[in-house]
Amino acid sequence: MRARIALMASLLAALMVLTTACGEPDQNPVGDTGVENDVGTDAESDTSVDWPEVDVWANGRNGTAGAAMPFTPGQSVGGAIGSSSGTIHDEHYFAVTLQAGTVFEFEFTTIGPGFDSPEGPYAMAFLSDQIDSISRNLFSWEGPKRQVFILETGTYYLGVLDGRAGEQAHGGTQSYYAIETRLVEVAPQALSAPIELADEINDGSVRIYSVVADQDGVLVAETLAWREPVESDLDTVLIGWDPAAKEVLAYNDDIDEQDENYDSLVVFEVEAGETYWLVIDSYANTSIGDYEFYVEMADDHPYAPRTLTPGTSLQGDIGAARDGEPDSDYFVFTAQPGQNVRVEVAATAEMQPSIQIYDDWGVYLGNARSVDNRAALEFAHEGTEEAEYFFIVDDQRNAPTEPTGTSENVGGANFGYTIGVEARERSAQAASFPLSEQGSIADVGEIARFTLSVEPNHIVQLKVSSEAANFVPFAGLLSSMGKAPIAYINTGAEAKVVTFGVRDEFYRGGQGYDFSAEFNVFSLTGIDYNAIEDPATNTAVASAQAVDLPIAISGTLAGTTPSAVGADFFKLSLERGETLIVHSSGDEYTDMIVRLLAPDGTTKLIENDYYLGQTVGYYSAFVFDVVESGDYTLVIEPFCEELFEGACAGNGAYVLSAFAIEAPEEQEADIELVGSWENENNDLVTITATHWGPEAIISHSNAERWVVTQNTADSAGVEGLFNKIVWTPVLEGAFHYCWIESDRLALEDAQNSEAVYDATDLVTGCLGEEWKRLTILE
Repeated sequence: MRARIALMASLLAALMVLTTACGEPDQNPVGDTGVENDVGTDAESDTSVDWPEVDVWANGRNGTAGAAMPFTPGQSVGGAIGSSSGTIHDEHYFAVTLQAGTVFEFEFTTIGPGFDSPEGPYAMAFLSDQIDSISRNLFSWEGPKRQVFILETGTYYLGVLDGRAGEQAHGGTQSYYAIETRLVEVAPQALSAPIELADEINDGSVRIYSVVADQDGVLVAETLAWREPVESDLDTVLIGWDPAAKEVLAYNDDIDEQDENYDSLVVFEVEAGETYWLVIDSYANTSIGDYEFYVEMADDHPYAPRTLTPGTSLQGDIGAARDGEPDSDYFVFTAQPGQNVRVEVAATAEMQPSIQIYDDWGVYLGNARSVDNRAALEFAHEGTEEAEYFFIVDDQRNAPTEPTGTSENVGGANFGYTIGVEARERSAQAASFPLSEQGSIADVGEIARFTLSVEPNHIVQLKVSSEAANFVPFAGLLSSMGKAPIAYINTGAEAKVVTFGVRDEFYRGGQGYDFSAEFNVFSLTGIDYNAIEDPATNTAVASAQAVDLPIAISGTLAGTTPSAVGADFFKLSLERGETLIVHSSGDEYTDMIVRLLAPDGTTKLIENDYYLGQTVGYYSAFVFDVVESGDYTLVIEPFCEELFEGACAGNGAYVLSAFAIEAPEEQEADIELVGSWENENNDLVTITATHWGPEAIISHSNAERWVVTQNTADSAGVEGLFNKIVWTPVLEGAFHYCWIESDRLALEDAQNSEAVYDATDLVTGCLGEEWKRLTILE
């Protein structure tokens, strides 16, 4: 199916679509159904009224469905609506048994002057089933009759009332009516998909189209009446029908009632060679009933995904783009509690597959991208009950990850693939804090897992990095891996064994996908916080309240809209090498977001909406390593969607706690040049952790590639004086070095040398001289 659906949430909503009406619920438009009417024997004795002749007259009290008067198709019914001041009204009910797959027609043949209004006669009738799940209305001011396609065999109610009921005085002996009923011969119109047609239903009739499927797949049908370019008053009800089994295959009243899209869309599975009906009914008759109708066959659709099962595979292809829209394929998988699953797509050389995954709430969980024409992902279903997961397969060139990206619309006959699902045992490497791991992702879709024990009231910092190209490592719980360093807090009373994972942002893997992982843990107990109250005036960076760590701030979040969330700002002084730990708590329903801004006041360094491990609450936390001394801004704000008028959903009381751990003194590793080397004169030069040849090593930096030495009795220079040497990276077993300071009397003179040298000029870049060379001895 080429029509792309932008939000998977709408996919899931459509799977559970309920019948709704244009502007009003799909239920009988009734008011006080227990009222007595005054049409009984007194009305019949009024010889001044010329009552219509009908087969079944609404005599006496039948203002509820339970008192409905029976009739059969072909009989006429009638009555007179009881008088009302406008506060209550009378309704008449008649009961009829109808068969599935038939078309029932009812028509006002007489409408008394009591229904007259400036807009015309305001008589109204409706047909509903016993549980009010459907309602089909007939408005006399739009036309005298209508038809209804019957979905199930059973009892239906034909109701009649004054359309002005509850609004003004109405009813009385002049408010009489007669309705003729009949069954209409069903004569479907044959169609061949794909097709686009234009028609009109201005007389309340039903349109039935017959389609023979030319392939196994899904049939997609959609009406267009409310939207441009049509924009009529026809509120369609679209039905997919199996004429052989006489049962509903798909049903839709409104595509999106909340957005006032009262057109209809159905999608259902079909088998090649079988006949299916597409029925266009309507919520109410109208005299302006233009519509367009679109029908096509597809291999799948967001509303009818193909089913994946463990141990099996399916074939698919990304077809050529049509009408500027690329092809996508849709799949669903039902995961069992605790199940670990791998989904893999292996494609032809022309295709670069991608897989998007969503849970059964429509929440986006991840995107696997192509490596050597393969894409895969692993996920763990942590729930206690089975649940559905949905997958979209694309060529990744048609599904850019950047918001501003555009589809290349690739696809065609050579873009084939195989998709399969495999249930896998979950294995993890046992580890302990602090964890420092050099690892790799061996294949696409794989996750490196680590199991660690977290003590109560401890917070875990997860950091991962990589120097590999096209590799953005993520870390987190298996079900919650995010981009930023993630905080996990053991909120329980006992230690918990937790499995953390590392994967690529897009589930890539293979040779070269190496990473460094650092997992640290910090205690949240024993902190002597300074308790203060939020002043409520710190509503921007410029007015941020300066606080001294450790701090516990009590305040209240009271945002109104997403553009006015009512954030609170606090200024912190942090030193390079410190670790800042922030965590929040509050009322049960307070849902806060915390973030840290750089000293420039605008750059967001880290943000957390919800820390992992919570059993109650919607609180946030993070751990941040400070790399630059300065004044930082800590921000807290409520989670805010416009669910409540004039208030953010996350509003409430909070306590924001923060403290910093001082940086430990840096312990430089041994100089990286430890070994036996040979100079240009074939002399041996030995470098150890403590000596460069005969000179003693005083200090060094591997990162900046310099060393300060002190002459010994065996040195060529004056004993006790200081030198500084710089070197180039070791390449192919050799490096170059330059003495930029020699025989300096003071250590600081050597240490803080301002000598100018050029490591890119090995001929004259060593203070005008040639750099010397050392080669490793095998």
